[in-house]
Amino acid sequence: MLGRLLIRERLDTALTLAADTGMRVYDAELLRLRAQTHTDGAARRADLAAAFDVARRQHATLFELRAALDDFELRGHRARAALVDAASRVPSGYVWPELVRTRTALCD
Repeated sequence: MLGRLLIRERLDTALTLAADTGMRVYDAELLRLRAQTHTDGAARRADLAAAFDVARRQHATLFELRAALDDFELRGHRARAALVDAASRVPSGYVWPELVRTRTALCD
């Protein structure tokens, strides 16, 4: 528990620094990672939704796919449409581990 709190504190610091400097390239990924530190499902879902939204606005397909995968693992079929949509926008020919995880998750 202490480890999660320390990690969350560092992620919050990184998000604040990004906001202060305007260098918000990794906000989606930082939010996704922070979601993993929550034990409360609602807090985790809120950070994943924020990560997904930021990634979509920034056209960061890889970060969007990661957030969608995490959300699918959390909520199951209720998050399926977002996962399918994010995966469909990955250019053909890309071989990302996240695509393998997506295919596996959707086939289960």
